Amino acid sequence: MRLAVFFSGGSTWRRGLTQVLGSMDNLPAHIASKLEDQLAQVIERIGAIRTLHKLYQEQIELRQDTFLFNTMYDSLWDSAIVRIGTMWDKARGVASLPNLAKQLRRMKNKAADAVAVEIEINSTAEWLRLKEWRDAIIAHARVPLDPVAFNRDYELSVLDVEKESQRIEFLLTKATDFLGQLPVYYPELRERADSSAQNSLDRWVRDAA
Repeated sequence: MRLAVFFSGGSTWRRGLTQVLGSMDNLPAHIASKLEDQLAQVIERIGAIRTLHKLYQEQIELRQDTFLFNTMYDSLWDSAIVRIGTMWDKARGVASLPNLAKQLRRMKNKAADAVAVEIEINSTAEWLRLKEWRDAIIAHARVPLDPVAFNRDYELSVLDVEKESQRIEFLLTKATDFLGQLPVYYPELRERADSSAQNSLDRWVRDAA
């Protein structure tokens, strides 16, 4: 079982994952490893979003901190949504779940086809809401757009991002199991993401006191 180098020493979890990409000869495995890297980034941002939300609820005196609750909080949301969109990108020549499914189908193997089918069924309610935010707000600026109606129709919570990340984790685990790769231990990544964000914000609060 693989665990990325996550917030330790001078290394980063991203370097820890990309170091195990291996040869380009096995393109499906290469794509899957790149996707694991992207998912680890989403997990990190979910931990930070959840921790900031908790801080906002508990520390009334910090609610006017525009850096924490405008710049940082909004940027974390944008980053998480963009990375999830990247993992569902259908463009050619990119590491994405649709392209992983195509590579699996080219293997002409019933088990590979079964994994590809699961990946191709990708229209959950959470993903459709996230995709709409990416397409209309983050990656593009749709006009005309009624912000009140948009928020009503596509309201997001951190639970949407968590559910989508867990679905991607499930699909990636299916693919890596078939490909014979050691899986990333995502529960440990989630725990470390939460604790790292909490430790950083605890220092922030102490310094602000």
